[in-house]
Order: sequence, then structure tokens, then C-alpha cells
Amino acid sequence: TDFFNENEMDDGNKSRTYKLLQSLDTRRFSGATDPGDTLSCQAGSMDLLVGPLPDFLGRKIRSIGKKEGGETNAKEKEEAMDDFWKVAKQSYEQTASYLKWGDAIEAVRLFDLGMNVCDIGRLVDSYATSSASKGRAWSAGITNVGEYERQRVVPRQGVSERGNLQAKRGDYEIEEIYYATSHARVGCTFPVGCITVKGKMSCTINPPWPLISEERSKTFADAFVEILKVVATEQG
Repeated sequence: TDFFNENEMDDGNKSRTYKLLQSLDTRRFSGATDPGDTLSCQAGSMDLLVGPLPDFLGRKIRSIGKKEGGETNAKEKEEAMDDFWKVAKQSYEQTASYLKWGDAIEAVRLFDLGMNVCDIGRLVDSYATSSASKGRAWSAGITNVGEYERQRVVPRQGVSERGNLQAKRGDYEIEEIYYATSHARVGCTFPVGCITVKGKMSCTINPPWPLISEERSKTFADAFVEILKVVATEQG
């Protein structure tokens, strides 16, 4: 909400609804029965529509705790946090509804069909060169793998049981993991990839350059992390 304002000096009285791209691992969330012993693409995604949200909501959340106490500050704090959790509630309800539908895996198969039947490359190029969209189909996107240690290992020949991945094995230990998917030509304006290793979340934020400058990307990344810290602190 801090990065889609036509006028940076706006007083924040406008509200907007945002279209977000949420990636889904259909192996875990669509009831797919894939045992994981063969190579197959089962990465899906869904759209989230959240809002309406007031402009500069992120700035208001980040300001919590930076002002002196008082009724005015307490009211601003309550309103900002209510809007934050409204986004979380909307996202949860839309995701739950999509998964309850039970056919999330079909979206992956439909895309595969489109790759074989349609000229996807031409469609992507047309969207990427559009002066209206500039290749941006979503305001932002989120890919959250979750906890590394809760992921199932790939089955090995002769081993019937599948354990979980381990951050430490022998003399080697994984401390952090960073990954990103490219949105250079078509995709999200602000894509974010997250994974948690040993209780610590690592985030990769890779907006498309030069559409989003390096300086603006760093500002977004700092604001994103700061909001998470504020919310985590407020929730105790």
C-alpha cells in the first residue's frame, strides 16, 4: 500500500483492492497422491484479492511504537492492526475455499494442456510488451515454502520410509536458504520467496529491474521485514 500511489505526497485517504499471486505446492494442499518418486511439476498458484486497503497502511504499521502514547496513537494502532489482520483473514478464507473445491491439481494439468495446445510464448510476449500492463499481472506475489525441516525427503531406492529433511547432517549444516522465481517479463511487481530454517525465516525479494529501481526494491524489502517484526512483537 506504500508503493502503488500515483502521488507520493498523497494523504492516504484513498483505498485500493490488490490482486496477489499465491504459490501452492499441490502435493501437500490439493490431496494429490504423488509419492514423490518421479520428477513431475505439481506447483500451482491462485489469485488473492485483498482490500480495500488505505494507502500507506504499511507506513502506519511501521510507525507503531515510534510515537508517544495517547488515545490518538492507540486508535491509529488499532485501526492499522485491524487492517493487517483483515488481509490475513481474507487470504485464509480465499485459500480455504479454493482448496475445499478439491481440484487445485487440475489447474496444473490445465496449464500443461495450454502449453501443448496454445502458443503460450506468444501470449506471454504480447502481455509483456503491453504499455498498459508492462507485464504486471499482480501487485505482489508470495511463495512460502514453510519450515525446511518439515519437508519430506525424496525417496531413495531400497528405502521404504520417507523422513523429513534435516538442516544438519554430519559435519555440514544449513543456516539459511534463499531462492527466487523470475518475474522479469511477466508476473508480479513485488515477488517474495520465503523459507524457514531452524526457526529463522529467510526472504528473497526480487522485483523486475528496471521497472522497479534497485533503490526502490531495497526500500520495499526493508519495509516488508519491518512490518513482520512489528506484527510479531505486537502479537507477543
